[in-house]
Amino acid sequence: MKQTILFIDAGHGGLDPMTKEYLTPPSIGKKTLHTNGKSYHYNGWFYEGHFNRQIASEFISEATKSGFYCIPVYHPWKDNSLKERTDFANQQAMKLQTQSLFLSFHANAATATTGPQMSAEGVCSMVYKLGSDTASLALVVTQNLEKIFDAYGSKRRAGLVFDNSLHITTHTAMPAILFELGFFDNPNNADLLINPQFRTLIIKSMVETLKTKLP
Repeated sequence: MKQTILFIDAGHGGLDPMTKEYLTPPSIGKKTLHTNGKSYHYNGWFYEGHFNRQIASEFISEATKSGFYCIPVYHPWKDNSLKERTDFANQQAMKLQTQSLFLSFHANAATATTGPQMSAEGVCSMVYKLGSDTASLALVVTQNLEKIFDAYGSKRRAGLVFDNSLHITTHTAMPAILFELGFFDNPNNADLLINPQFRTLIIKSMVETLKTKLP
């Protein structure tokens, strides 16, 4: 495997504003309140931005150990614009002139700020165009993730890979995949997403699949 640059994006929202890690409270992005007595990010709330940055950071660590060169494009604790992220990735890719892939990590939701909901579960990914090499790669990665979600009792989405003209997928100079890793407003999926062992399994699956499938 050639050394591949992975540009890593951490979806919507900053970290939980109640965290003590930062002096300036960041934006929270989407959130949902769970009432099943579990401890989420703060007093039963699940903050998408917290999860996005958490799993992006853990992915970078694992992918780097496996020989990938990872470059984060997101601000450590607040939302920088999508244009800033894609422009930065494009500029770096032009300088480095090597194979690269843009990966954006998100948690999905059926509702923006309320919950819990039981209407949707499971994993999917989004690419610029179905039928492309990027879509084929996204499908294999997502199918392997789906097996892990299955093993933990999560229901499945109707589809796995979606054709979507998002800024992230259309404004990068390299292939781009946006992952929606479970529905955080579904208590069953939320319990999985805060589970370090579960995150480790899905990260290792992604890294191993990329090692196998990238030329």
